[in-house]
Amino acid sequence: MSHTDRRSFLQMMGMGAMMTTLKANIAKAQEIPANNTTRSIQDVEHVVILMQENRPFDHHFGTLRGVRGFSDPRAVEEDYYARTGVFPVMHVVALRADVHERHPWIAMNLLGALEEAKRRSIERALDANAPRFPVPWAPANAERAAALMGADFWPYGIERNRTTLETFLRWALEQGVCASALSPEDLFVPQVRESFRV
Repeated sequence: MSHTDRRSFLQMMGMGAMMTTLKANIAKAQEIPANNTTRSIQDVEHVVILMQENRPFDHHFGTLRGVRGFSDPRAVEEDYYARTGVFPVMHVVALRADVHERHPWIAMNLLGALEEAKRRSIERALDANAPRFPVPWAPANAERAAALMGADFWPYGIERNRTTLETFLRWALEQGVCASALSPEDLFVPQVRESFRV
């Protein structure tokens, strides 16, 4: 009996089946009429946040040898960040255009809430006295990330992510994901392009 590992299974299944299912689900979701009962924030029933598991594609699809393609992926990723200043964006939050048009303040309020949640999360990650993550060396790993990337190692906004965003947009154009060149400013509504602390 032959053994099929995850990598082989994913290769056999192919991306086609996943994309077909995803497109059908997106089309079905778009057919649902918007809830405009009160035409206020009260109509928002849920927020969709898309996230990718923090593993490179070579691990999933087997384009490189080894468990993750590298014998020491952290060393490779840290070296790449140190040389380029590029670290992949891990989460993207999207706000429907019609909701933003009706409530232009919502983007900045959402950003503020996410900033506070992130601040608390990083604080917990760095707390060696009462670690909240059942992972060996978690505070030491957070300290190591902060030493390399700065105290806020998951920065939000354009300026602190400009190098990463410009690289991403250049690759998106080169790979045909975008029809024309975009700037990082094109990705954000005006209300969150700049933030100020008083």
